[in-house]
Amino acid sequence: RLHQKKAVKPIPLAQQGAALSMAASGKTFSGAGPDPDGVVGPGRGAHLATSIPPPTLEQDLLRLLANEIRPDFEVVVQGEVIKTHKIILVARCGYFASCLLRSGMEESRSNRLVVDSSTAMTALAFKAFLKYVYAGDEILKDLVPHTAMHLIEATEFYGMTNERLKDFCKDCVTKSFNEAHVLKLYEASCSLDVESVRTM
Repeated sequence: RLHQKKAVKPIPLAQQGAALSMAASGKTFSGAGPDPDGVVGPGRGAHLATSIPPPTLEQDLLRLLANEIRPDFEVVVQGEVIKTHKIILVARCGYFASCLLRSGMEESRSNRLVVDSSTAMTALAFKAFLKYVYAGDEILKDLVPHTAMHLIEATEFYGMTNERLKDFCKDCVTKSFNEAHVLKLYEASCSLDVESVRTM
């Protein structure tokens, strides 16, 4: 008959319990034993072995900054205009959350922050800071001691949501105390009014 029903073999109670436990932990249950690959995740199982690509979130967010894709806020440092995105600044920095979420603040009305020229912040250092704001650890592999000194100040002033960047920068500076870097580090430390920098 065209519509003949197939007999369905019930799963024993013991296997039902195993299936529920594996489902709760995110594993795939096939009724024939554990996944021989030992790999768990979407599209993975005893007969669905696939290659899962690495995450690209950091690179995707950094591309917004590098390519100036639909920016809605400007930061001016040493006369250089750097185009950014409010939503990322607000999510990552307490300073920007405070000034941009309050309609009465000048930065909120003008969609622009001008960094005082009397500060030690440089355009190069601020761009490095923004790269961390957007992409996290992606920039740490290129971190140099002189820039790290400025980033310690930026982390404290702009109120990053955690001190990961600050700790990495302090570690970078501490490990670089040698004749090749001592002059630049001394010059940078003299211009920065941050306790953690002066006491290194």
